[in-house]
Parts: sequence; structure tokens; C-alpha cells
Amino acid sequence: MDYYFFVSIVLFLASFTLGTAGFGFSLVALPLLTLAVAPRSAVPFLLVYSYGINLSLLFRFKSHLDWPRVWPLMAAAIPGIPVGIYFLKTSENVMIRKAVGGVIIVFVIWNLLARDGRVFDLSRFWAFVTGFASGILAGAFAMGGPPLLIYLALNRWEKNVTRATLQFCFFFTGTCSLVGQVFAKVLTLDVLQWNLLYLPIVILGGSMGYLTFKRLSSQVFNKILLYVLLLVGLFLILS
Repeated sequence: MDYYFFVSIVLFLASFTLGTAGFGFSLVALPLLTLAVAPRSAVPFLLVYSYGINLSLLFRFKSHLDWPRVWPLMAAAIPGIPVGIYFLKTSENVMIRKAVGGVIIVFVIWNLLARDGRVFDLSRFWAFVTGFASGILAGAFAMGGPPLLIYLALNRWEKNVTRATLQFCFFFTGTCSLVGQVFAKVLTLDVLQWNLLYLPIVILGGSMGYLTFKRLSSQVFNKILLYVLLLVGLFLILS
């Protein structure tokens, strides 16, 4: 398969997923993209796109931010991000791929288990644990979402508060990750040039995903997405 065509398909699917489900850009794109591109190149490439998308979404939900709930997550994410960037620079590609697969499987299992109607009033300690784990994953894989999604799914806050918390956390960790990767010389001008090349594909996928969201049940799509991600995670660990 032609390299450019493959990358275009992956980015379209990832942005389509984000437009439809509201999350999952890096969760979809990174496992597939690392089949053809080294993680050290794929992570900053995807981070630029996800950062821009989350920044635009933050403006829609900023009025619903609950700062007492947000600050522990962000305070703990700060020390986690450099740990993740170090892991990205020093780890073998195979190890990173298997780690990504493990993260996806944990995310899917917890997401499915959290849908039984139970509500957990998690203490602030777990907010710090969640933030630190999210920071590590954001720095290493540009996918800080799984710990946050698990934490929010268990707490089951009002949906606008949940969405605002997600978008701000993604924006915050994205900002720190971008700065850290620039200083670590992981994010370069060459990466940004590739971002510009594929930008129309990302815009097209996100727009079509939003149109699909208006016509289909997001619950059904999210359920399908979880099982697809589970298969991808298993493939990455066993490959």
C-alpha cells in the first residue's frame, strides 16, 4: 500500500472518530500509524493535530469548567509529562508498541465495566494518580485520554462538566507536551511540514464525523469503537 495513501486513511479514520465520538484521535491513529512509522516520529505528528482540535473544542465548553475538580488532575500531570517524553526517546519501538496495546486494552475493559450504572466518589488521591498517568501517556504517546476517561466514567459527572474537564486536560497536557518535545528535539519543523500536508484530510474526516454524529446513535458507535480498539490492542501486544 502506498505510504501516503495509508497515512491519509489512518488520519481520516482518526479524525472521523473524533468528530463522531468526541475523543479517540490518538487512540485510533497511533496503533495503526506505528505499523508504518516509528513512534518517535508518529507521536509529535499526531500531537499537533490533537492539540489543535482540543483547543477549538475547549472554547465551546469552557463555561462548564469546575476548577476544584480540574486542578489536581493538572498538577499531577506536570511531572508525568517529562517522564513520558524520556520514555519516548529512550525506549525501543517494540516496547512502545506493546505498551500502547496494553493501554488500549485497559481502557476498553474499564470503559465497559463502568457502564453498569455504578457511580464512584473517587477521592482526590485518585485524581492525582489519574493526572500523573495521563501526563506520562501524553508525553510518551500523545494519548493522555485513557486514564482521564476511566476516572470520569467512574465518577459520572454532569456531561458538560465531564466534557469541559476532558477538553481542558487535553489542552493543558498537549501544551506541556508540545513544549517538552520541542526542547527534546522530538517535534521539529519537518514534522510541522508533514502536518500541513495532511491537514485537509483531518478537516474532512472531522467534518464527516460530525455529520455522522448528527444522524447515528453515538452510543452504538462508541460500543463498536471499543471492540475495534480491543482487537487493535491485542494485535499490538501479540505482534
